[in-house]
Amino acid sequence: MGKGAGKQANLLAGQQADVGRQTAAAGQELLGEAKPIRQQVQGTLSAIASGKPGELQRAVAPQINSATSQFFSARRNALNMPPGGARDQALRDLRMGEAMTKSGIYSSGVGTALQQLQGMSLNLTSSGVQAYNAAGANLGSAAQTYQQQASDSAGNWGSLAGAGGAIAAAAIMV
Repeated sequence: MGKGAGKQANLLAGQQADVGRQTAAAGQELLGEAKPIRQQVQGTLSAIASGKPGELQRAVAPQINSATSQFFSARRNALNMPPGGARDQALRDLRMGEAMTKSGIYSSGVGTALQQLQGMSLNLTSSGVQAYNAAGANLGSAAQTYQQQASDSAGNWGSLAGAGGAIAAAAIMV
């Protein structure tokens, strides 16, 4: 390998090592971003699974509050209807609808929210691990390039030494 080719290979190996370090840093950042989400998912799931009082209610409070607000508005509208069977039926239907909606939130809303958080956590974690894998591949390739350069350089020096020995032997023979 000539001097120019060696410099070019060294430059490329350095750039490849830089890409590897940058990729590793990105992977580390993604893993850091995923950590609090993973911890939240684990903490929430553990609290709900253990039956810790109030945890389920805290987890679904935003959806329950929204449903309560919507049914309150609908109930207010129903109360503005003229008294009679239609108004009574509307109010009964609203009470039943509110109970079903809140029951649905308790039974499925938490699972959906936790699945979404878990999915986000897994995606961030997976991206971080993939970045580490890519960084390892880039750094390994750069190391191989450096190793090949060292091997080529050692071979060149060995050839020069062999040539010098041949010249010395020829000089002795003469």
